[in-house]
Amino acid sequence: MRIAGVDYSLRCPAVCVFDGNKKFCISECTFHFMSPTKKYDAQFPQNINGTLMHEHKHECERYSAISDWALQIVKDCDLVCIEDYAFAAKGKVFHIGENTGIFKYLLWKQGVKYSTVPPTQVKKFGTGRGNAKKEDVYAAFKAETRVDLQSVLGTTGAQIKSPVADLADAYYICKYGHHLAFKS
Repeated sequence: MRIAGVDYSLRCPAVCVFDGNKKFCISECTFHFMSPTKKYDAQFPQNINGTLMHEHKHECERYSAISDWALQIVKDCDLVCIEDYAFAAKGKVFHIGENTGIFKYLLWKQGVKYSTVPPTQVKKFGTGRGNAKKEDVYAAFKAETRVDLQSVLGTTGAQIKSPVADLADAYYICKYGHHLAFKS
């Protein structure tokens, strides 16, 4: 069964695709992310693929590029789980909604089954706490998978940033989708 977890965003969307059977494990996962940072336009160890996000003259051009990229990755999945909107989000919330709406529309049009998962549910599933911070989610990911994304991607610092946080989120969104698919 192919299940995708999507941490969809304007600056660094990330996707984790599980392609396996009943037992969820990281060795059956492939990771993808898009970033405006040129050094991330590469293939990395641990089945991690980075794609450069180019500059766009119009927001709709950006939305189209992101949704086309994500759709190519998830189009053959049996289930796509997308992190839902954050209740107390600040910033470009309408832009995020427009961007995600286009992706959901394309999934629907292609007949790809998808569901949304509240961010608090993803955090609770990954860390045991619905109000966990990015650093907590990443620490849980690192402890569970024994994969140090910061080392793999060549990032440094105590603060967990994109794409590290996005990939860890996508992993837990995917794992939660797997849990939903096999819980019966």
